[in-house]
Amino acid sequence: MSLLEAKSINSFYGDSHILFDVSMTIGRNEVVALLGRNGAGKTTTLRALSGVVSTSSGSISLNGKAIEGLQPYEIARLGLQLVPEERCVFTSLTVRQNLELAAMSAPAALPVQDVFNIFPRLKERQNHKGGELSGGEQQMVAIARAIIRDAQIILLDEPFEGLAPVIVRDLVNVCKSLAEDGRTIVIVEQNVLLALALADRCYVLNNGHVVFQGASAQLRDEPFVIRRYLGVGIAPDVERSGP
Repeated sequence: MSLLEAKSINSFYGDSHILFDVSMTIGRNEVVALLGRNGAGKTTTLRALSGVVSTSSGSISLNGKAIEGLQPYEIARLGLQLVPEERCVFTSLTVRQNLELAAMSAPAALPVQDVFNIFPRLKERQNHKGGELSGGEQQMVAIARAIIRDAQIILLDEPFEGLAPVIVRDLVNVCKSLAEDGRTIVIVEQNVLLALALADRCYVLNNGHVVFQGASAQLRDEPFVIRRYLGVGIAPDVERSGP
């Protein structure tokens, strides 16, 4: 049985139809990338899976349990955590307080020290307020809040956007470690090379439709798909530099 499964989900923003019969299956211990141009429906897909955006039809199940129609906090308690692009760090609270607050409503939270072992920088900054952190440190806090809740599956929306290369490298290593430790990750990422290096499988969305699904290696062998849906000029780089 898959960990997370969506079948023919449709979502609207007002009168605008955003997702069209989107289906995907996420297995345990997988890293899956959602790729596509801006406006393709990637973020809406993550929000629909996490209950932030409602679905008008279709079904979503987590561990075989139907979750469509549940509130985001109810889905989070079942083990699915969304790390939004906005990060949503509490700027007036310290790093430790941000983590402790996230842990309070978790069914079985991890010790704060376990998170600090993953993010040593946050241990150093634990008494600093969220508003005093760099963008990279705030992203660490955002991911750490999902980890401390012992989430089975973490949805990451553009986690590396605007960050320095050294921070991106560290966060990629964290994602790899989480996967090796049995976590499942779904990531939205604009950097195709980075996404293909990190993910086992990928879905490509275009105008709210899934236009490709398969292994990362398979997508690298589909230059037409990459050029048409991910941008002209990316395909040659993927073919030369793919992991």
